[in-house]
Amino acid sequence: MSHHRLTARPGLNNLTIAVGWDRPMRTFFAQVVRDDGDGPSFVLWIDEISNAREVIESVAPYAEIPVHLYQTLSADSAHEGERRSRSLGDLLAAEAAGYCGEV
Repeated sequence: MSHHRLTARPGLNNLTIAVGWDRPMRTFFAQVVRDDGDGPSFVLWIDEISNAREVIESVAPYAEIPVHLYQTLSADSAHEGERRSRSLGDLLAAEAAGYCGEV
């Protein structure tokens, strides 16, 4: 899972903005949280975005968008997507072979 905190646009200093890649869900997410002193509340919560451009567009009204954010998010999904979780069979076979690293 990746998680990138973004800088709020001028005048929106009470917002916390984050975007990233959710490996288990295999989707991007966007979060915008407001804290006016009464505790945090969600302004935006999307956890099933299919591409990096959409996640950036969803937070653009609230955040300064770094120049390389699209490339960073795309790389996150490519890197995280290549990994696979090991099945119980994989783990047992690795243990039987005396191997503790990545199967």
